[in-house]
Amino acid sequence: MKKFVVTLTVGAFALTVCLGSALARPPYAPLVGEHYKDSEAIVAKTKAADKCNLCHDPESKSKKDRNEYGKALSKHFGEDAFKKVKDDKEALAKALAEGLKATEADKHSSGKTFGEVIKAGKLPGDK
Repeated sequence: MKKFVVTLTVGAFALTVCLGSALARPPYAPLVGEHYKDSEAIVAKTKAADKCNLCHDPESKSKKDRNEYGKALSKHFGEDAFKKVKDDKEALAKALAEGLKATEADKHSSGKTFGEVIKAGKLPGDK
């Protein structure tokens, strides 16, 4: 019996270490697509296989690396804001929408605001 318990404990520990932590982030793409439902470019991107690249750097292997739009958005909807609403889908959608709206006023590398870039039918993370 002792060997069984030890084996079970070691196995559980090994699974925990090998699998790592689960992602606790909700799928943002549908929420972003709903917010920008009038922007064909963003709606198409949120349904594409590389939808994470709307905010994340496509050349990086780490999802912690964001493109310029993702960096601007994280100023308005960062880790602290996420922690406050992560367990409430409606509050999460509202907080993200507020962050997206605030990000529209930030400057894109082109000199225009992200809102102007989006209204022009372009993706805000593209240079």
